[in-house]
Amino acid sequence: MRSLKQVHCAALSGILQQHSHQQEKEVVSDHSGADPLMKDKIFKDPPLPDPFKHVVNIRDGAMSILIGVVARKSIDFGKSAAISELTDLVPQATKL
Repeated sequence: MRSLKQVHCAALSGILQQHSHQQEKEVVSDHSGADPLMKDKIFKDPPLPDPFKHVVNIRDGAMSILIGVVARKSIDFGKSAAISELTDLVPQATKL
């Protein structure tokens, strides 16, 4: 039986082969959540290309936190909650 990591790696490999001619790189993350590619983009070479639009901005970070706050609020009160109850920021389907 294949592990979840093996399944994800196989799926990612297939996607990269179909949609990209870029060289595959195995990315290993440490406990902090930052893999070598992310660290290079942030600290070594900020202009490094981001063809898959993975780089986030401060708004993305704020939305991530708000999702967690709303989820916790929903769990605590046992009913649905919405980001709009906390802020006027509106979730976006695509990055600007």
